[in-house]
Amino acid sequence: KYRPEVFFRAARYVYKRGQFTRKMLHDTPVVDAIRETYECLHPALDHLTNKTPKTVRDALDHNAFIFSGFKVYHSLREVGLSLTKEDGTIKSVEEFRASVRAIHTRYNERYLESEYEHAVGSALMADRWHSTAPKSILEYRTAGDNKVRPAHEAIDGTRLPKDDRFWLDYFPPNGWGCR
Repeated sequence: KYRPEVFFRAARYVYKRGQFTRKMLHDTPVVDAIRETYECLHPALDHLTNKTPKTVRDALDHNAFIFSGFKVYHSLREVGLSLTKEDGTIKSVEEFRASVRAIHTRYNERYLESEYEHAVGSALMADRWHSTAPKSILEYRTAGDNKVRPAHEAIDGTRLPKDDRFWLDYFPPNGWGCR
């Protein structure tokens, strides 16, 4: 669970600075927000087993950290942009707080849940990939319900060797929310 006080501390820092720039990514309140996001995503990697090579586990871990940095950058960029109203005047503290709460809810509650589920799916499928024999025939299967995307439904049932180039683009999870 994301600790909101970490994000709010970073937002106060942006408020005191009067802006958010990429150079602030090295500053303690921002680094703390990146670490907090990473700590929420990192448990998804617990789904990996010893069958998954260390290089793949390390790459997934690195990806979670880099993703956390980009996520915090974009959320704090929105915080910086929310310092002023559309007419360019400075928002009151109450208006700014409301904007920051809305940004927190969007990025650290709604988005983070989806991001965690995607990380779990990626970890599970990486593990499955590395536990499958090299000469295996793989089959793309959807959940088979009315939530399946048309693009995924179109390739449902595709059976190809593991070394086919198809799997470079279509191995699940195949986009956000892919089940």
